Amino acid sequence: MYLEFMEEYEAMGHMSSTNNKIPDSPHYFIPHQCVLRPQSTSTKLRVVFDASSRTSTQVALNDILMVGPTIQEELYSTLLRFRLHKFALAADVKKMYRQVMVDEADRNFQLIVWRRDPSESLKIFKLNTVTYGTSPAPYLAIRCLNRLGEIAQDSCPKAAKVIQNDFYVDDLLTGARSVEDLLILRDEVSQVLQEAGFELAKWFSNCPELSASESAVMPLTADSDVTKTLGVVWLPGKDYFQFRLDDSFLDLRATKRNILSVTARLFDPLGLLCPLVTRAKMLLQELWLRKLDWDESLPMQLQTSWEAFKGTLLQLPKIEVSRFVHTDAKVPAEIHGFADASMRAYGACIYVRTSTAEGLKVSLLTAKSKVAPPQDENFAPP
Repeated sequence: MYLEFMEEYEAMGHMSSTNNKIPDSPHYFIPHQCVLRPQSTSTKLRVVFDASSRTSTQVALNDILMVGPTIQEELYSTLLRFRLHKFALAADVKKMYRQVMVDEADRNFQLIVWRRDPSESLKIFKLNTVTYGTSPAPYLAIRCLNRLGEIAQDSCPKAAKVIQNDFYVDDLLTGARSVEDLLILRDEVSQVLQEAGFELAKWFSNCPELSASESAVMPLTADSDVTKTLGVVWLPGKDYFQFRLDDSFLDLRATKRNILSVTARLFDPLGLLCPLVTRAKMLLQELWLRKLDWDESLPMQLQTSWEAFKGTLLQLPKIEVSRFVHTDAKVPAEIHGFADASMRAYGACIYVRTSTAEGLKVSLLTAKSKVAPPQDENFAPP
């Protein structure tokens, strides 16, 4: 798979061979390695480039590159907007970074060493496009995407707005109030991006008409169809969010290190699992208060709490939260906020209440919680 990846890299013109001589001018060689992602629906193996690797001068390429400002919406805001569309659409830009060319004068700072077989001599190649692993890569690719939105404002204003507001790096999360609007939006956004070499792939939608309208859109008729929208599991067929966790934690010994590791896997940017995550944080706080070492066994009382928490984690797949919060521009909506606090934790949540043809709908939009500081002057949080 590594060989196939690199051969494709060269065949697409994203890297090219050199005269195999080390340049006399300033240059940099980027080490590269593979990352396996068996759960990926497309690229199981990806080659990443380590531009933070220091040279003989003890300086890395990333040390001297400007990172660039943050120019995209927060993940939290993107997911919130995604929940407001009756008909949702998700896709991502295929090889987004590699669709952006790097100036010829700068390519000597993107040199790599590669050979197809150990029996061959090492060869020097240069990477011609924005490289994943260099510090300004996200900014450069996102800035190009935003520029496309600016250019398309007059010809395709709706598509331009989506391109500028509904992308999180290469992930598109958008939607519309009707099937017709969604079809138009999909076609316009695809056209604007395609003209600049950005191809949208891995389409997902809760709209059956969209799936049947074009072969490029993945059919989503089976309940088993699942995608991750910015790290959150979404089942488009049923149109709800679900939470999943690898059950490998069941065999882990109860230590502070392992409990922290399992807790960190609960990715929940919208706060929909606040009651569960808060319990985990309270347990971790107790471990710090008792000054337990990272790999020290837990006392019986905390061991019992951990076993109970693991039992709760096994119920995660049963939690289903509707993606759509039943908002409509023609129907008044009420926003209700609640907050509460105790000696151990405090939090708040927001619900959206609307009246639909099917009746009253109340949806949890978002929630936040935090573990309260303990009443211990000597406690130093991690």
